[in-house]
Amino acid sequence: MLSHYTDTAHWLNRAVFLYLKGRFTFDNNGYIIRFDTNDRYMDENGKGSSLVPWYVTYSDYKGQNGYFQPGSVSVNWILTGGVDIYFESDNIEIRYSINEVMF
Repeated sequence: MLSHYTDTAHWLNRAVFLYLKGRFTFDNNGYIIRFDTNDRYMDENGKGSSLVPWYVTYSDYKGQNGYFQPGSVSVNWILTGGVDIYFESDNIEIRYSINEVMF
């Protein structure tokens, strides 16, 4: 297992651009199996928000739409009382809007 620390991981979610620092962890095949960050804000039931450690795990890689990508994803908050699963799915489908990358 390899870990790679990055200064930035940019996530684009519709029209929202987030700037994060985090750590990517790869398996021996080079597949991302985890992303960790401390740069995610958690809403405190409308009473504000705070930075809370957060991680994503990726597993069950398979060929899909011409790409090899994870079939299962779990998004988790690390809280004082334990891990809170924010999102989990074993039915992930990623659609790309580009067909070819030019260098």
